[in-house]
Amino acid sequence: MHTDAPLTGEVVTTYPRSRATANAIDDYKDLALELTSLWANGKR
Repeated sequence: MHTDAPLTGEVVTTYPRSRATANAIDDYKDLALELTSLWANGKR
């Protein structure tokens, strides 16, 4: 799913939830939470 997104102009948050997209959506959410946590704690 990540590799097809630039071709279709989609972002991961707009993917329809399915078995094929579940991992891509979860990866994106996990990354966003990790970055938010790092920034909140003053790490860059």
